[in-house]
Amino acid sequence: MTIEVGERVMIGGHSAVVRYVGEVSGHPRVWAGVEWDDPSRGKHNGLVNGVQYFRTSSARGGSLVSIQNVHRGVDLLTAIRNRYADSSADENVFVINSKAVELFGMQSTSQKQSNVFELRHIVLESCSVAGPPPETCPLFRRCVSLNLFNNLLQRWEDVRKILVYFPRLRELVLRKNRMDAAGVGEAWSDVKCLTDLILSDCGLTSESISNVLRYLPGLRTLYAVGNRFSHFFVPEVADSLLNLDIRDNPIRCLSNITENLSKLVLCPSFSIFMFG
Repeated sequence: MTIEVGERVMIGGHSAVVRYVGEVSGHPRVWAGVEWDDPSRGKHNGLVNGVQYFRTSSARGGSLVSIQNVHRGVDLLTAIRNRYADSSADENVFVINSKAVELFGMQSTSQKQSNVFELRHIVLESCSVAGPPPETCPLFRRCVSLNLFNNLLQRWEDVRKILVYFPRLRELVLRKNRMDAAGVGEAWSDVKCLTDLILSDCGLTSESISNVLRYLPGLRTLYAVGNRFSHFFVPEVADSLLNLDIRDNPIRCLSNITENLSKLVLCPSFSIFMFG
């Protein structure tokens, strides 16, 4: 399939968004203009030899790279199979490679797992996850924590679809996924057990965070460190929230935050981290 403008991709283990696909004057082959999640990796803003191929939000956050070096994301089930399972014998049988030592929670194990759908803790850091599993995928009924740190997710609807396959999930890590703005919407009624959500370094505004709290009113812990909001609002439906970490945000006004949290602070077990 053709790589498209707006698609999140991996290049040499680093994530970026495609801003341009096509020819570059004076150079053969097809090139991709990308805007890096980490702008320090870039060389320009899309202007090369007097031609503006694309634009980036920062002055030097973009690069032109050969299309052959650009790797698309995979669905969640493919990523799990790639990391945990050996499916060479039978597509319907998943066996963990016995030579690999994987970390499940706080325990290290080298035992074979006969079925990835029995895993309780799944860690998929930097595995190019870009979307939910196929509709025919069985449920991960035992999994209670899913770590998707530094992947290629961007649509909240894809996050909701992923959660449907994890009916007992309590903790979800989405740190360093550059998420789209979260629009106003109803609570995700098909998500029952999720209590801890990590949204640090996702490039989110306060409005998006508030809308996510509306999607998931049962959250007890929310980490939203290193985003880009100057104010914060906790919707009334988020009355289960007990722990909130919003450090490393350009917060300009403290009063509106404390006013919005006044109801929650009355709870003796509530904790909030805003600085440090």
